[in-house]
Amino acid sequence: MLSILKHADGSWYVFLLALMIGGWVFFTGTDSSADAPGESYVVSEGDTLWSIAEEVTEEVDIPVEKTVYWLKQENDLHDRWIQPGQKLKVPAYENGVND
Repeated sequence: MLSILKHADGSWYVFLLALMIGGWVFFTGTDSSADAPGESYVVSEGDTLWSIAEEVTEEVDIPVEKTVYWLKQENDLHDRWIQPGQKLKVPAYENGVND
């Protein structure tokens, strides 16, 4: 093993370092679209889709009904039931909801 390291020119170490950094970035990277300010919401006890939509529409100036529909579509909700602690995507201008 020592003789192999003796003949290494350093490129192997650079490759290994790049591989480790690439793996770290890949596995620890976050979805910036989900974590951007104003684009996610954690459901609290007593929240409904309508109450969340009312809160969100104050910020983005769109009808509450359209926001409820958007919430259901974007979060793959098949009915109106949501659970405390559930993380929902919420509309923002950047998401194209206000078009």
